[in-house]
Amino acid sequence: MESADPGLAGWLRQFARDLGGVPFDIKPEHRAAYHASAVMACGLIAELAGLAAGMWGQFGVPRERALASLAPLIEATAASLKEKGLPGAVTGPYVRGDVSTIAMHLKATAEQSPDVGRAYAALALAGLPIAVEQGRLTLAARRDIEEMLRQAL
Repeated sequence: MESADPGLAGWLRQFARDLGGVPFDIKPEHRAAYHASAVMACGLIAELAGLAAGMWGQFGVPRERALASLAPLIEATAASLKEKGLPGAVTGPYVRGDVSTIAMHLKATAEQSPDVGRAYAALALAGLPIAVEQGRLTLAARRDIEEMLRQAL
């Protein structure tokens, strides 16, 4: 929350608590970063689910049916984030250093569309430091993965 008025700030904090929120102060110059993070955690996750479900069209499954099949995985991931936090909830080829699987993913996503391929590579590259935090990724595998992802962009 943001307010230069101490009385209003106190009221806003209590209002947030009454609604079940956990208030915190934010400076005006951080508002755009806060809002962008909320968009990433909500609207862009929904769009990402749509892109993932859309890939099922390659093997004849309509997006709606694919989304229904992916929804339990998405829900389990959200529950794991709540339970384990980061980096514990991160799974998949990036934490294992599975370079060959990542190469197959890059090919498959690029075949869906160039934009989907680049989105996959950009998200994986941006999130790679979180996967690295688990401590299972070798330095050599990390370098190979980073190079593959950068080339896919």
